Amino acid sequence: WTLVSALRTWRLWLLFGAEFLVWGIGYSMIGNHQVAFFVDVGYSGMFAASLVGLFGIAYATGNVFGSISDRLGREVTYTLGTLLALFALAMLLILSYTQNSALPYLYAVAYGLGGGLITPSITAGAADLFHGKNFGAIFGFLTAGFGVGGFIGAWLGGYVHDVTGRYFWAFAIVMVAYAGSCLLMWLAAPGKVRLVAGKAPKP
Repeated sequence: WTLVSALRTWRLWLLFGAEFLVWGIGYSMIGNHQVAFFVDVGYSGMFAASLVGLFGIAYATGNVFGSISDRLGREVTYTLGTLLALFALAMLLILSYTQNSALPYLYAVAYGLGGGLITPSITAGAADLFHGKNFGAIFGFLTAGFGVGGFIGAWLGGYVHDVTGRYFWAFAIVMVAYAGSCLLMWLAAPGKVRLVAGKAPKP
């Protein structure tokens, strides 16, 4: 594969769209506004910052366990990560209406673990589809989806908050973005091109 030949395939554009939605729109909107959200709903800035730290620990843990995609497949692992992220975002929606001491921690841990599973799954899935000496250039193009989406996501979160006066609808948009990204991952279907060890026939 070269970048030019990969650009002619619909699978590359599906992965580009997945990166755009999950990391660009989704993570960038949450990452840039989560502290402001927690302050908005009544928590201290220090507490909100500590949740970001907890998210980081959970994210690193999710990365470690991302190796399960070699057993379950990229699409299934990506889906598990998406479900965890959607659960976390649901915690934020509930917090928009009522405070509960457990919900912020559930959010930070679930969102971190979910993101940690998603990242290696999409990277390994891209490598399954476009492995070779030019993979660096190909994956660099995919990462541009994150960059473009990040520009939009950070701004969109602030805009929706300014218009509606709260983050509820911004986080609802993020949930749609995560679900859409998962769908694109299944349509790209790296498992149909290259079997992972856990899916390969036993000798």
